[in-house]
Amino acid sequence: MSVHLSPCFRDVQVGDVLTVGECRPLSKTVKFNTLKVNKSSGNKKTFKKF
Repeated sequence: MSVHLSPCFRDVQVGDVLTVGECRPLSKTVKFNTLKVNKSSGNKKTFKKF
């Protein structure tokens, strides 16, 4: 999934959990924006349903 990460989210690291939302097409492949960044507390992968 291709997601646009706005420059206002400067301190995003690998392993952080992102909340993304669908938006208008920003480019040929990017149709999602980052809405919220939740810092990772550990090294395990988590996928949550809404």
